[in-house]
Amino acid sequence: MEITSTNHTSDTVDKPVAYAGVGVPVYVIGDRKRREVVILTSPRNGEYRARVVYRPGESFWLPESIGAKVEL
Repeated sequence: MEITSTNHTSDTVDKPVAYAGVGVPVYVIGDRKRREVVILTSPRNGEYRARVVYRPGESFWLPESIGAKVEL
């Protein structure tokens, strides 16, 4: 899980490419700038093939491999 810092591009572009490239199955980004949570899954060939975005007021379950409920 990543909470964005002052280096937004690194957190939202560079790191997902790196993590997908080594097969990290789930990458969760808490994007403070956009006020959303992004869940990236299904890494293949250096990129995540599935992307789901949640915004304030929404609740969701993280993928089964993590298994936690989140309320924004």
